[in-house]
Amino acid sequence: MRFKKWTTRNIIVGLIVFLSVVGVSGVVYYQTSQKTQAIEDNGYYECSGKFDSKMTPVSNMLIILKIINGSNFCDDGWYQEVQECQSILNKQIQENSNSKDPYVRQMMELQQAIVKKLHSFSTKAWVDMLCEKDVDDLQKAYSAYHDYYYQHYSNEEAV
Repeated sequence: MRFKKWTTRNIIVGLIVFLSVVGVSGVVYYQTSQKTQAIEDNGYYECSGKFDSKMTPVSNMLIILKIINGSNFCDDGWYQEVQECQSILNKQIQENSNSKDPYVRQMMELQQAIVKKLHSFSTKAWVDMLCEKDVDDLQKAYSAYHDYYYQHYSNEEAV
């Protein structure tokens, strides 16, 4: 009788542990495989292509500023951020290329200018040639994007 209780208890405990491991693994897999998963620590989002007029430009600006501020390092992580930013901006441009909204069209044109500047950063071959002018050109493209966004939303009342 005692042997039977011990076996049943072990089976129940084993089943609970098994289900916990499977459940946690499933949640981790789901979270890491989602293309729209928030990168909450940095306050920006991986791109789904959908352009939210208020949130997306600010999210993009955070990424671009991080790239500009990290341009003196040019390490593997920095290059990865440059390539991810290019992917995000290109996806947004592609998904919104047929927009009839003049604001969205202008934002996409400004994003294209940023993508062109980021292109020079996107391969490690440029590390020897990356200079202050490259960073300044990206900063100018970023400033045009930033200024257009804030011109559009500067007349709104603060929430």
